[in-house]
Amino acid sequence: MKRSAILLVILVLLMVAVVPAAMATPPDRVTIEASPGMFTSDIDGCENGTWTPPDTLLKPPAGNFEKLILNIKVERTFFCEGGGEFTLRFLPKVRGVPFPQTGPWRVVDGSIGGHEVHGTGSFVVDMTADGPLEVFTGKMHIG
Repeated sequence: MKRSAILLVILVLLMVAVVPAAMATPPDRVTIEASPGMFTSDIDGCENGTWTPPDTLLKPPAGNFEKLILNIKVERTFFCEGGGEFTLRFLPKVRGVPFPQTGPWRVVDGSIGGHEVHGTGSFVVDMTADGPLEVFTGKMHIG
């Protein structure tokens, strides 16, 4: 009897831990393409919008300035055309030439359609004939 009660308690604890995780919706793959002041994306409810340059520099660039090897930490808020916004913190790494720059990103704040936004990924910034183009790819969860 005592053993049955212990097993029942363990089973209940496992269900409490596993069922919510199984019911949570998985993150969606996303791509955000940003050019100065505007962006497009495949994020449901935020297919395009604006952002206001310049980015917020969180700390001064660090590294070897003579060799143009720099690590930078910035944040940018994207404003969705249909309402909602989200802020990405990203870490451009400059390695000897101004472009391309690469690094990781993550969502640090925001909501779309009244739901909280979470996500992470990587990005690349390259210079095109029309100016810099930033492509953020990764996974995002809204809700």
